[in-house]
Amino acid sequence: MRVQEVLGESEYSLGSNGAAEGMHKAVLVDLDHRPNAVKASFDISNAHNEFCREAAVREVQTHIPTMLPWLKGHLVTEVSHVYLGDDGTHHTITKSRGGDQGDAVTAILFPLVYRKVTMALQAGAAAIDPEAREYAYQDDAELICTLPALPGASAAFDEACRGILLRANLLKTTVTLGRGINVSTVSSDLPIEPRAIVPK
Repeated sequence: MRVQEVLGESEYSLGSNGAAEGMHKAVLVDLDHRPNAVKASFDISNAHNEFCREAAVREVQTHIPTMLPWLKGHLVTEVSHVYLGDDGTHHTITKSRGGDQGDAVTAILFPLVYRKVTMALQAGAAAIDPEAREYAYQDDAELICTLPALPGASAAFDEACRGILLRANLLKTTVTLGRGINVSTVSSDLPIEPRAIVPK
C-alpha cells in the first residue's frame, strides 16, 4: 500500500505539485457549497519536531510494512546527535521525539502520524454535523463544519494531539464564515478571518 492511499483524499501534501494551493481552493469551494458552515483553521506548536516517534513506528508497521526496511533508520525511537563545539569538545544531544529539521522522510512520516488527529477532528465535528469534512497539508488542518459542531471538534483535536505528544494551540483557532452566517451570532472569542473570493 502506498502512503497516499493510507492518508486518503484529505491530506494534500504528498503526491502532487501545487497541492497547497489546491487544498486552499478545495476548502473554499467546499465552504461556498455550505453557506451555513465555517472554515476553522487549527494550529499546533513545533509539529515536526515533537511528534511521537513510537506512534510513527506503529503507523508504518500497521499500514505500510513494506517500507520498514527503507525507513528503519528514521524510526529509531531515540537518536543521538554529536555536536562539535568551538573548543573541539564533543557534546551528545539525545532526541526521542519528532523528526530532524530538513529531513525529507519526516514529510512522509508526519502525515501518517497526524492522520489520527485529523480523523479525530472530523469525527468530533460529525457528532453534530455529519457533513463535516477535514483537510490537511502537513501540520495545517482545516475543517468545514457548522458552528455548533466546532466545540466537539476542538476538544477531539486537542485530545488526539496529546495522544501523539503534540501541543494544540486552540487559542489560535480562526474561522472563516460561510456566506449565510450572520457575524453577530459568532462568539467574540473566535477570531474571524476575512473571506477569500472564489471565482465562479
